[in-house]
Amino acid sequence: MKDEGGNLLSGVDVLVDTNHYQTDEKGTITVNLVRGYHKIAIQNPGYEKFSESVYVRGKIFLIEQIFGNIF
Repeated sequence: MKDEGGNLLSGVDVLVDTNHYQTDEKGTITVNLVRGYHKIAIQNPGYEKFSESVYVRGKIFLIEQIFGNIF
């Protein structure tokens, strides 16, 4: 994830369904999901919380394709 200035954001809290993750030093996480709907919530101090439901259609699905750089 990146901020509005394009800087990478590490340590961002990401909740996928009921599993908690944090972005790495490159601002990314990797999550294996089965097909179907999933609830994703992203929050970081100083930013507005973001949540969305996504539908995974296949084996490889990049959340960035839906969210892009939201921070």
